[in-house]
Amino acid sequence: MAGKITEQHGFFMRINNPNDFRKNLLESSKVILHILKQIYRVKQIRETKYELMNKVSKEIKELKILVCKINELMPMYRKEDLKKRFPKLDVKKKPEKVGGAKSGPGFEEHISRIEKVSKTLDEVHRRLQSI
Repeated sequence: MAGKITEQHGFFMRINNPNDFRKNLLESSKVILHILKQIYRVKQIRETKYELMNKVSKEIKELKILVCKINELMPMYRKEDLKKRFPKLDVKKKPEKVGGAKSGPGFEEHISRIEKVSKTLDEVHRRLQSI
C-alpha cells in the first residue's frame, strides 16, 4: 500500500496519502466485481447446460423406447406389410415448448445480477478515472 497508516488515540486512523489509498481500494473493488461477474456467468452457463442435459436425457430415453418398439415390430412384418399397416406413417418434429433453453426461474436472476455488477464496475472505473 502506498500510504502509511498510523494509529492515533486508539480510535482514529490517519492515512498519510488518502488519494493513493482510495485509488488502490477502487482498483481492488474493480477486480472483485469483475471476478463476481465472471462467477455469475459461469453459474448461468452451468444451469443452461444442466437443463439441456436433462432434455437430451429424456429424449434419449424416449428414443430407446421407440427403437425397442420398432425392433419388436420389424421381425413380424415385411416392408410391404408395414406400409399397409401404417400408410400414414409420417415423422414430424415435436413442437418445442415456449421459452426454450434460456428460460427458467434462475435465468432472469443471473441476468439482473450480471447487469448490477456491470453497472457497479462501470461506476468504479469512472471513479478511478476521476482520481
